[in-house]
Amino acid sequence: MASNLNREIHTSEARELKWRISVLFLTLFSGFTNLWGLANVERSEYYAAISKSMSINLSNFVFGAMDPNGTITVDKIPGSFWIPALFVKAFGFSTLAITIPNAIAGLASTLVITFLIKRYYGMTAGLIAGWILATTPIVVAVSRSNQPFPMYYLSIAIAIRYSIIALHELSRKNLFWTGIWIGIAFNSYMLLAWVLWPPLILGYLFTSQKVKAKVRDLLIAGCISFVTSGLWVFLVALVPGSKRPFIGGTNSNAGFDVVFGYNGVGRFFQNDPQSSVSDFRTFTPPFGGDASFFRFINPYLMGQISWLLPAALASLVFLIYMKNTSPIFLFATSYFVLQVIIFSAVQGMHQFYTSTVIFPVVILIVLAVQVSIRDKKPYFIIVLLSVSVAFAIYITLNLNSYFFSTSIIQALFLFTFLMLSINPIKKLPEMTTSVLFVAALILTPALWSINVTKYSNAFNPMAGPTFTELSSTSFVKKWSKLGGIIEKKDVVQIEAQNYTNVLSYIRSKSNSKYALTTFTGLDAAPFINVSNDLIYPMGGFNGRDPSPTFSEFRFLVRTGSIRFILANSEAEKEAYSTNHEQIRKWISENCIQDSYSELEFRLLDCK
Repeated sequence: MASNLNREIHTSEARELKWRISVLFLTLFSGFTNLWGLANVERSEYYAAISKSMSINLSNFVFGAMDPNGTITVDKIPGSFWIPALFVKAFGFSTLAITIPNAIAGLASTLVITFLIKRYYGMTAGLIAGWILATTPIVVAVSRSNQPFPMYYLSIAIAIRYSIIALHELSRKNLFWTGIWIGIAFNSYMLLAWVLWPPLILGYLFTSQKVKAKVRDLLIAGCISFVTSGLWVFLVALVPGSKRPFIGGTNSNAGFDVVFGYNGVGRFFQNDPQSSVSDFRTFTPPFGGDASFFRFINPYLMGQISWLLPAALASLVFLIYMKNTSPIFLFATSYFVLQVIIFSAVQGMHQFYTSTVIFPVVILIVLAVQVSIRDKKPYFIIVLLSVSVAFAIYITLNLNSYFFSTSIIQALFLFTFLMLSINPIKKLPEMTTSVLFVAALILTPALWSINVTKYSNAFNPMAGPTFTELSSTSFVKKWSKLGGIIEKKDVVQIEAQNYTNVLSYIRSKSNSKYALTTFTGLDAAPFINVSNDLIYPMGGFNGRDPSPTFSEFRFLVRTGSIRFILANSEAEKEAYSTNHEQIRKWISENCIQDSYSELEFRLLDCK
């Protein structure tokens, strides 16, 4: 008996050692893809300016000011920038300081779900989940940028963790924690966070508790989530507009409008500068292609997030066939379906918006694999891997044969897995089986993820071929309605020294409060990032915010606060509001072009 006990202890210790080594390898891989060469990646100057400006004082930090003087905010709730701003405060402003928090968030998200899956489905399942997450190309791409999305991605991963625990253990406490983390995610990327609520409600209602207790718990958790979600919006409403920055992305200077208008219903309407819905502005980034039920297989999305969608659908069908009606299955299925519907319907988006689709994909695949093993249905494993390999070949063929040879190697791993699995002579070790399974499942997207370290695009992070490369493929031509998609930089690529030279020249002639005024926040950002001087970003992000008003602008000029203005024809076209039309007309009549002339800079002197 003692020897049997010792043998069990030894086996348990050996398995735990294998787990730790495997997690270490997963962490090293994810750490490499997220962190390698991070100091040299292209950064979004606009979002960099926000992190820098928020680090200056408490008001800027709380409200999310995009400029040092706190005149106007970022065009969303600033929750995703709070940690990068603290890094800037602690370590100084640099590309590394504003990107490391996002890279760590991407890595942490993978580990959160890996340990969650291991807790309920075992070590092998946990590692499968972790490798799927670590090799999702668009997740790696956005984690290597200073876009605000990775903080939201981490918040949702933690919310999912508490959701699964609450569903498995019928835990009211973990349900409440889910509500808190959905609220935290809301303060990072707003309404997208609430998409988790319908699946959670459905799953929790199917747990084995009394209906009254389930409804009570959900109502309490919902109230907690609502209050947590609304903290910033409530604060903005309580503080008079004269005591805080203008809220970017709104016509009304209200936090409610930036959440439910510009970043809510405004995303479901075409990007027409003059269009509005109940006075809400619209904004539809064009990078995801046209709204369509087939959007996930268009060339701009399928190589980013869609590698395992066929595997998820196969898992879903298999679990339905096996009559799985567990709360976890209902939660994952509804979250998967709801996200696909929303991202298929929204008019405009970046590819990285879809990153959270990978979470229910992971859960569905793990559930289906577990059921197939438990109920001795090995054919499902063959189907799962076969559809994954077939779709990898399909994607690479249609995207200019990008990593096509890798997809063939992935097919060879599938063949090897099948041949060794049916070998009646000797059973394969679990580790060997797992490695072959994972390689046959995700080898090609894994190479895409590694390849992300070779390049970056701050304005629109993505993995794989650039838009220029995509445009040469016959497959893209079938999607002609995607017209207007371009590879765009958010600032003109000029050496930082040139921005410094402009400001030095201005200061040699003027001691105005604001060294320079620009027509958009995009134009102001690089000047903010190279100096500690005050820059006035009229109109916020793209020049469309009605701040300052014409009378406010005239007052600033009259009192000597504003003298030099950066003229930029493209930026001026973006700044379409009536107030800015008046400002531009006044400038054209009262300001003269300064003699300074260098590269892209044209200065107007309004002395």
